[in-house]
Amino acid sequence: RPYRGEDAVRAPGRTAVTRWNEAFRASLRAAVAGTSAGRAKSLGRQRSSLLFPPRKTRSVRKNQMKRGSEEGDEAKEAKKPKEDDKAPAPAPKDEEKDEAPVCNVGNLLEICDQDVDFAVELVGEGGQEMTGHAAKAVQQATGMEGGWLTAIKTHAHSIKGVAGNLGMERLRAHAAQTESWARTTAAEVDRKPEDGPLALEKSQRLVELVAEVVEWGKSSRATIEAHARANPV
Repeated sequence: RPYRGEDAVRAPGRTAVTRWNEAFRASLRAAVAGTSAGRAKSLGRQRSSLLFPPRKTRSVRKNQMKRGSEEGDEAKEAKKPKEDDKAPAPAPKDEEKDEAPVCNVGNLLEICDQDVDFAVELVGEGGQEMTGHAAKAVQQATGMEGGWLTAIKTHAHSIKGVAGNLGMERLRAHAAQTESWARTTAAEVDRKPEDGPLALEKSQRLVELVAEVVEWGKSSRATIEAHARANPV
């Protein structure tokens, strides 16, 4: 695949795709070596808060101890646990349904070893490659000849890999879903009438999302530079 290959030296004349291998391996080595200690501590605090939730306040514990011992206050005390249960209620699920941004710039910079020029170049090259895969997926869905579902699965898989490496989460998610659907549908013995139209719909959506990435890439430098300045490593 385009973002994997033989080891290479980052030297003049090498493409951004070739240099990506070094940046990717470097980021992996840094993670394994434990150089991202700050991030590890942050994750540790998150895990601790999940494993050891905050203790109830003294007043709450005291109220619970009184329950059953003061018959006149039973009704009043019985209401307090319900109020306590409501207090830490999570935010409405609807807020979590917002679409992911076109690009997770932090992930992109990490993959590119914080090299802004490299990140911009990689987005441009990745967009061109994914455009080709998306167009071919539409062709396969339109023609429906031979192993067309398997071909769509392959193109979606390629897009998923590139999009994932570039932090294009919205595109990666749809490509993964399309790949899974095409694999499952290809394994079925009988074709359903809706297979063709659904394959075309999913493939056309790939084209739309890839075009969104390409358009974002045209003016991505300012966004990437701003993120790098705001989050120095």
